[in-house]
Amino acid sequence: MQDIEADWFADERPSTAAEVLAILGPPDDIIYRHEHAGGLVQRKEIWGYGTNGHLTLATLGTVTIGLDDRVIDVTGGSVHPLPPGPTFAEPAVRSSLRDIHRLGREGRYDPFRGRSFHPREMIVLVNELRDLGKSAALGLLREYARINSSHHNLDGGAHVIAILRFLFRPPLGMLHPTTYLPFEEHKSVAYPAIPAAVIDGAPLLLFPLGGYGLSGGMPEPAEYLTWYERHGILRERPLRPPDDPRQLWSRWTSGLRTEIADRAPDQASEADVLVKGQLLRLIETVHPRAFDDDVFWRDELPVLWANAMETLARSPTRWDDTHDRYVRAHDGTSIEPTPETDYRRVFWRIPTDDRMTGVTLHRVSDTW
Repeated sequence: MQDIEADWFADERPSTAAEVLAILGPPDDIIYRHEHAGGLVQRKEIWGYGTNGHLTLATLGTVTIGLDDRVIDVTGGSVHPLPPGPTFAEPAVRSSLRDIHRLGREGRYDPFRGRSFHPREMIVLVNELRDLGKSAALGLLREYARINSSHHNLDGGAHVIAILRFLFRPPLGMLHPTTYLPFEEHKSVAYPAIPAAVIDGAPLLLFPLGGYGLSGGMPEPAEYLTWYERHGILRERPLRPPDDPRQLWSRWTSGLRTEIADRAPDQASEADVLVKGQLLRLIETVHPRAFDDDVFWRDELPVLWANAMETLARSPTRWDDTHDRYVRAHDGTSIEPTPETDYRRVFWRIPTDDRMTGVTLHRVSDTW
């Protein structure tokens, strides 16, 4: 894929914003320091190339400009050639990179938080990558990690690790590579490394439990990509939940939940909450989902769950393999999921006498 730094290898890298403009032209998008979660300390702007809208993925890379208008850093600078073939024509690559980015963009999906996990979105992406084959799938994920450094962009690429976890299985006798997560010492085949599981073809993320959080910092995807390139076995079959989603809850309560309850009884009920919320998201194409991440800790969840089970009992469903979604069994119709808009977020740093105070303004809906 085209690389914004390739033109710079033949000569010295430009050191000022003016030199960047002379070589690359105006950026497709600019992230200003008050729009970045980190506040862009000592940074003035991030220039994105290959974007298709404000705060969207810079598919060619970024240039970070300092307060003195000098170049601080560049992403997309290391070259990892993609395999040849029509899959990796420039438009196709950019489209695939945006699909990967959409799954992990900030405010929509935190790869290590079960409260915000969308099983159907993971199913769609994993099945698309699986159809490409191991080499092509890893090539796209590596390309995404190359251009999307967590140091420069709004979300980072840690969700690539979760994608790998569902896209591949380890060889017999091996476990998935460990992460900085509390259950990594557990050697169960059903609950290894990343606390994730595929139950009857449905991906579930079972973290956090027991008040644990990440330790040791957010892992980077590069080492995991190398591990799966060497050892990973591509899924033999696509992710496909059963036609009746109620079977997923039965399989959960009679299987993995029992193991968790044996190890940590106080965490089984927490896991139930995460699984119910994720299954409600999975069936949102046949039962409207009217909740946000906060519902996981409110009293409404049992009521929402009971209503959903009543809907499924009255109206049988089936899984549509073409569109990777649940549809009504009698006529094949479904509800189009409500798109989740990424509203603009603004960060202001306010210097005080003894500390730096921050104010965040974040629009959360069309009305407020």
